[in-house]
Amino acid sequence: MDSIQFLNNLAETKAKYNLGAGVPPLELYPQLFPDELMTLFVKETGADLMPYHRTEGILGEFARTTILLNENIRVEENQVVLTNGVQEAIFLTLQLFKGNKVACLDPYYPGFVDAARIVGCELEIIKEENFLLGLNSLKKGDLFYISADNSNPSGKTLTQQERETLVEIASERGFFLFDDSTYREFNLESKLPTLFSINPKCVIHALSFSKILAPGLRTAFLYLPEALRKSLLKLKSSVSLNNSGFTQGIVGGWLLKNEFILSNHLGIIKNRLRENQKVLVKFGVEYSGGFFILFKPKNQFYNMKLCNSLLLNQGISTCPLSLFSPHENGHLRLCIANINEQQLQKVLDIIINFDYHEY
Repeated sequence: MDSIQFLNNLAETKAKYNLGAGVPPLELYPQLFPDELMTLFVKETGADLMPYHRTEGILGEFARTTILLNENIRVEENQVVLTNGVQEAIFLTLQLFKGNKVACLDPYYPGFVDAARIVGCELEIIKEENFLLGLNSLKKGDLFYISADNSNPSGKTLTQQERETLVEIASERGFFLFDDSTYREFNLESKLPTLFSINPKCVIHALSFSKILAPGLRTAFLYLPEALRKSLLKLKSSVSLNNSGFTQGIVGGWLLKNEFILSNHLGIIKNRLRENQKVLVKFGVEYSGGFFILFKPKNQFYNMKLCNSLLLNQGISTCPLSLFSPHENGHLRLCIANINEQQLQKVLDIIINFDYHEY
């Protein structure tokens, strides 16, 4: 079983405390009413959701309005493509760069690494610490994948200086950046500029609705340089033809209803994250938003065997960092979005004091 299949299975686990999969706690979100949203979209646009649609999607203008109102970035029609989630965007992009080197950070998002290996790309995994120094091997036409905001799995957010330096290096050396912004709206501090806003000519910016609204929508807005769009659309037309008209109608109706603002409905979940932040401070963990943290008790080295014991005996689902890194170091990757502060306090106490030799 590959990493993504494993994580998808964790998402459905009945564990008492599920900190393994990055599943949004949808019970904390306002309820979606798909029929109402599709009706609103059709009424406002006159669109027919039943037939096939053009490959780039029918929400191009909506995507342009969304990034303008949320990021103050103006894009042209020929810079937008809809994909079935960011994962499809990653796979299609890797197909474009199959003949070049592709790189990502260690620890990595398995959806990128697994896809790169399936496509047959030349893959390089660069240590997250001082990663800017590791970009020297990338040259013109290569690709570097990163999440600039609250990344999966480490939770890291790039500083303003790191953003500017990264884009400057990519521009000078002629390689492209893929910025997966899935967790950007869950930042608890002021949002820093996107990589795309610094230089849209070398950045692919992926905006997912999976965590903002619901994973089942399988919808993402992909903003990319015009030079890449034509080739990517050709690939998409052979892979998935187009996005479902029904899910596009739901997303389009939701954007209309919420005046295209992405985060106004996330107040309850962000309040939970803020309360969890207070707990994490007690344990010496830095956290500024998103779903994930890395955690390592001083007296334990967590691997898959120990995580399995923790699940069976304590009802706590976790992931060893070895699932996201070739350099196993005993850390756990924990998704803290699915539990409240009392539960988080209890779970961390159990993890710190857990001795699998007792079972």
